[in-house]
Amino acid sequence: MLLNTQYGIVRTNIFLLYLFLSVFASCNKGAVTGKTSLGDDWDAVASVTIENNDTIIVCDLSKVTKQKILPISLFVDSISYIILENGDDALISKRLSNVYTTSNYIGVTAGSYSPFKLFRKNGAFICNIGTIGQGVGEYVAIDAAYMDEENDRIYILPYSSDKILVYNFNAKYLFDIKLIERTVYGSSIRVDTKKESVLVTNSIVGTPNYFVWIQDFNGNLKQGIKSADYFKNLSESYDESTLTRFRTDNVELFRFGYRNTNEYLYHYDIVSNRLIPQFKVINADENLSIMIHELPFYYVIEEACSVAPNQDELETRKIIVDKKTLKGCIVDGFQLLDDLVYNDYCLFTQMHGAEFAILDMSSIIENRIKKIDKKTTNILFLEKEISDQKKDQEDECSVVFIGKFKW
Repeated sequence: MLLNTQYGIVRTNIFLLYLFLSVFASCNKGAVTGKTSLGDDWDAVASVTIENNDTIIVCDLSKVTKQKILPISLFVDSISYIILENGDDALISKRLSNVYTTSNYIGVTAGSYSPFKLFRKNGAFICNIGTIGQGVGEYVAIDAAYMDEENDRIYILPYSSDKILVYNFNAKYLFDIKLIERTVYGSSIRVDTKKESVLVTNSIVGTPNYFVWIQDFNGNLKQGIKSADYFKNLSESYDESTLTRFRTDNVELFRFGYRNTNEYLYHYDIVSNRLIPQFKVINADENLSIMIHELPFYYVIEEACSVAPNQDELETRKIIVDKKTLKGCIVDGFQLLDDLVYNDYCLFTQMHGAEFAILDMSSIIENRIKKIDKKTTNILFLEKEISDQKKDQEDECSVVFIGKFKW
């Protein structure tokens, strides 16, 4: 479908779930066919325990043996792909960039020296939010962001910063929010614009005071959890971050860092101002670092990896656990569209909020399509859409696969 906008010409194509049900009837090795049957042949890998009056799901990694390729319908009701406009200002330089979404907009951050890029959900580029620099309303790199479409606000937390920069959706810089302490790296923010309240998570690098806190726009602390109450030897930590992506109604926190396999994924209970343990793993390699992601109905555990011969081909072991049945399996990949399978490192780290979202470069997608023996109509159509976009503007373009998480 060709859409003309004042910002340029972009192509989008939306495949609702019923348009590719054939995927789930003819999946290749290890694939399964829908949530009602997914757990039937999974391993029983987890149990429920009580610790200090808290109910915790414990996953025993030694019990996980089954390997599966899973359809993305496991997580989302429908899936779409959006080809983003790729003019000079809109071009995104990094695959698997951080994606933030609202009802009508997509925001993308892509590391150092790249501004926050705002797109409409038809792929049309609107503008950059903020500029690279060290002046008022400027930043060098973005650590986290929060989009509030209803109140016309975009909040940006730079790396190693003691303030949040506030803009509107027209890229006008408005003001700063002074933080009670400096964040380092791997933080997250959630903002209540009407109440002028900010929730911040912080890594434990450099012996910070708080792991998570809530403050007002004037820099006054309302409440928080001190890092030292839950983590020891803070000064010995490095490469730390908090995995908080706000995919559910809860504020989930997991410390991603060196040798963290024995730690909990917590929920921050705002009413009682405490961290409540929810999930942990046992029988993991103590020398590993892991990431634990919480989705509405599942936990996803991923082993961390820092190097690879080809970063674009880096895949890591992922394990999925059903919160209700306590069954799980090793994931060999997720089918986004027919035989287009993704199992990339940090796949879930880059998506924020209530929508599943993966951003990839068109050249990578084209290379993966070339490896598919029998291309379905959907795959051929995606291939043509990418080719047509490149004919218009010749450069590399980005594609976002997006869908609402099931609730």
